[in-house]
Amino acid sequence: MHRATIAIWLLPAAAATTACDPTPVATGPTAPAPPATTPAGGTAPAPGGEAKTAALPDFTGMGLQAAQDRAQAAGFHLLHSHDARGRSRSQIDDRNWKVCSQAPAAGTALNGQPVTLGVVKFGEACP
Repeated sequence: MHRATIAIWLLPAAAATTACDPTPVATGPTAPAPPATTPAGGTAPAPGGEAKTAALPDFTGMGLQAAQDRAQAAGFHLLHSHDARGRSRSQIDDRNWKVCSQAPAAGTALNGQPVTLGVVKFGEACP
């Protein structure tokens, strides 16, 4: 290979490495900082404000997909599900699973708090 050819191949790599300045440059209004989270993963109240609560429905006996839809409509978006029988099965098709348990329990909960649902396949008894 000729020296001119090597230089042409190396030029874009050298330009890319020298063009990366790790110092961020603000060019316009900055986005608001994300809300602080609690150790449990929920949203912490804004400084000087109180945590907002919402009614958390009872999902037991519902299909997993319907429970997730209802939870999101109530303002709970951090949803987790697990095989309540302890078999570590993934809930790939949410419509094939029913809810046996939930944490936190139905009632008033912090808005943004994670909700965990213990589920089994339809046709199986809850443990």
